[in-house]
Amino acid sequence: MGIFKKRSVSDLGEKKKDMPEGLWTKCPSCAETLFDPDNCNGCGTVCPPVPNALRACLGGSCGRGPCVAGWGDCNPNPADGCETDVTGDSFNCGRCGLVCPPTFGCDAGQCVPMP
Repeated sequence: MGIFKKRSVSDLGEKKKDMPEGLWTKCPSCAETLFDPDNCNGCGTVCPPVPNALRACLGGSCGRGPCVAGWGDCNPNPADGCETDVTGDSFNCGRCGLVCPPTFGCDAGQCVPMP
C-alpha cells in the first residue's frame, strides 16, 4: 500500500530509477521537486537565501530551513529568517525566549554574572 504509483525512467543512458509519480521530475538530472531548494516545485526554481538559515523547499514551497548555529527565529516574521543572535542577547540567551536574570549577561549562549 503506497501513496505513489511507481514508474521507471530511463533517459540518455542514465541508469533506470524507480520514482514515485509526481515526486521526481526530469530536469537535466532527476530532482525531487517537492524538497529540492534548487528545483522547488519545478526545474530551475531556486529558493531564495534566508538570513542566517538554510534554504528549504517544503512540499514544493520555498521556506526557511534550520537556523545556522548561534542564530534563532525569535519573532513572528518569517521574512527576516533567523534574526536573533542567541550567543549574546540576554533576552534570548542560547535559545529564543530565555531571559538572563538581572545582573547577568549573555556570553556564548550562556547567562553569566556581569562584572
